[in-house]
Amino acid sequence: MQKRLSLHQLWLMVQIYIQNVDENIETTRIYPLNELNNEQEIPLSSLIEY
Repeated sequence: MQKRLSLHQLWLMVQIYIQNVDENIETTRIYPLNELNNEQEIPLSSLIEY
């Protein structure tokens, strides 16, 4: 069984691919590079560049 984590926990220090950015509603579609089938839409404000 796969455990579902919150977005903050899931993406913390994980390399992601940003597929699409919608500037009108300030969201983006992303997926982790190690889990290509796990695409999600998240708020742009939740992304932090390291």
